[in-house]
Amino acid sequence: MFSSALVGVILAVGGVLGAAVPAASLDACKARDDRTAQVARCTEVIRSGAYRGTDLAVAYYNRGRAREVLGDRDSAIRDYDAAVQTDPGLAAVYLYRGAAYARRGDLALAAADFTRALEIDPYIAQAYYSRARANWALGMHARAIEDCDRTLRLEPGNAAAYFLRGMNQYRLEQYPAAVESFGQAIRFDPGHARAYNERAWILYQLGRYAEALADARQAITHLPGAAPAIDTHAHVLAALGRRDEALAEFERAIDAGGTSFVRMYQRALAAHGHFDGEVDGVYGPAVRGALSACIAAGCRLLP
Repeated sequence: MFSSALVGVILAVGGVLGAAVPAASLDACKARDDRTAQVARCTEVIRSGAYRGTDLAVAYYNRGRAREVLGDRDSAIRDYDAAVQTDPGLAAVYLYRGAAYARRGDLALAAADFTRALEIDPYIAQAYYSRARANWALGMHARAIEDCDRTLRLEPGNAAAYFLRGMNQYRLEQYPAAVESFGQAIRFDPGHARAYNERAWILYQLGRYAEALADARQAITHLPGAAPAIDTHAHVLAALGRRDEALAEFERAIDAGGTSFVRMYQRALAAHGHFDGEVDGVYGPAVRGALSACIAAGCRLLP
């Protein structure tokens, strides 16, 4: 989903670009009431030969948007390509093609398109945020933080941008800064369960267990049954010496997370020297005993 401000920019661009075109066909191409019908209408406009330049690019762009909504991403990207070739000056086309690339996993191409959109219009907050997400996935955390900062200069209340900045700061071991970013995410979105959980985990790692416990409980309150939040809560309880409660929470995390969580714990317990069985995702007496021993020894189960 793109921000309402960006949508306004896109609609405004479409309106201006379409002003010189007879309303009938191109306006029908831009109508989004029925996406399948929109593809047909835009195809008629494109094939008519009556449109050139920006008007034709707008038709390709709108057909691409409709095709993407219908799940035909590759065809959508081809339409965005045609739009760019017809008129390389439309920021919205690069923005949506970049988003399509990102969803397809082509993150470098996505980041390049977001950059091109910003070269045309440096005030699109969503482009900075989208590029930050691409850079996060590419492991380029410093660049991602810079783009989150740019997003926040344009949208100071953007909780998602604060959260993403915190995640990148955490990866760079900038723990106090990450705690602050997650706090801002919570300030602007008080129900942000992941922000509570990530902040709880950092506070736990910093030895600030009482604060971590409060945040872990908030995460569970806002997202009941979330295995990562329950796991964080279990770790904090273990650090506080509340062994029985910790074991019960680890088992609750296993119930919520299933075999993937069991395997994660089996590997961690093996690394701590408490488990030498098969990593098979089965929670039985051997794993339970190893988990109890790890809690009693005060080992930190996960890094």
